[in-house]
Amino acid sequence: MWSCSIAGIIGCLIYIPIYYVLIHYLPEECRQSKIFYGILAGMVILFFMTTPLWCYSWPSFLAAAGFSISASVIIATDWSCCWIPDEPIILLLIIDGFMLAGQYIIIDSMVCTVSLFFYVGLYLLFPKGIGSGDIKLAAALCLGCPGQSAYIMTAAAFFSAAAGAFIYQRFHRTSKIPFGPYLLLGWWCAAVIGGECIEWLLFI
Repeated sequence: MWSCSIAGIIGCLIYIPIYYVLIHYLPEECRQSKIFYGILAGMVILFFMTTPLWCYSWPSFLAAAGFSISASVIIATDWSCCWIPDEPIILLLIIDGFMLAGQYIIIDSMVCTVSLFFYVGLYLLFPKGIGSGDIKLAAALCLGCPGQSAYIMTAAAFFSAAAGAFIYQRFHRTSKIPFGPYLLLGWWCAAVIGGECIEWLLFI
């Protein structure tokens, strides 16, 4: 494990390319203000700096930085125009393959398979409730969940999305919200507290 202070300094530097990508490479129909992108990039960096990946080693730090860039683009596009582009998902899959090959994370293949079938089933049953981009994102994130924590990711994503939809409905009179940001929040919960939650559930 290397110094978290060094990781913090480099994390601040990662903010610059994330902000640049958001400003220059998003489609016109998904554009928001520069202030929005600045706040978004900062929040994503802060969230990912709390994950074990950020301070474990240089390879895992690079993986976390890649996750941060992908997450920023996904949140920006899904929140603005309910669309998740393929490029950040492909980057997530490349990072997953790198982490799995180097055994930086070890997944439970059965849990990942069950979780993926769950999302596909939701898409087939409620095609207007969840999009194909959400399915692809869920698959990429499940492959990045260590152990059995894909369950935690799914539960956290749906609970937070339900809360978000309730709050959003109070102000906008509609409960339709982008699901991608909540999937990413679920992955963050799985990375930070997933192991402890699984142990607690098995204990009770």
